[in-house]
Amino acid sequence: MAAAPHQWFDSFGDLATWFGSIGTVAAFGVGFWQIHRERKHRLLREMGERMRARRTHADQVSVWIADSELVIANRSGHPIHDVEVLPQDARTAGDGADGLDAPPIRIRFVLPGQHRQSVRQPAHVAALPAITFTDARGDRWHRAPGRPPAPAGTHGHTGPDNPAHSDYGAE
Repeated sequence: MAAAPHQWFDSFGDLATWFGSIGTVAAFGVGFWQIHRERKHRLLREMGERMRARRTHADQVSVWIADSELVIANRSGHPIHDVEVLPQDARTAGDGADGLDAPPIRIRFVLPGQHRQSVRQPAHVAALPAITFTDARGDRWHRAPGRPPAPAGTHGHTGPDNPAHSDYGAE
């Protein structure tokens, strides 16, 4: 004999139990979502802090051209190597066009302090060229004029071991 319809509904429990069960599952879902979101924000914040810590060495390297002289200032306390100065990406002082008509200048290493090297540029031209270098940790950096250093992976600059090595400007 078939059961009455109300007996079939009674076999699943009462409505209050169902609401309580669904509310519990929803509370766990919201809790897990909040944990995931907080973890993601924490990981992004930690990655940014690690990148800033790694960049402290690169932040202390700068380059300029003035009075027909290339100056690389390495204030980091550690040598840098595989240095490539890019005059064609330079920002020049004055009203002239940016960029200098010169091939890259490659230097094997630069000790802490200032490295000076003569370049074939008119004495009245002052410029901030781009620089790519490897720091003491082995991280490769590229610094464009007026910008903070960034990892050099996307810039395609090769450094002094490139067969197209240039001794431009060397004395």
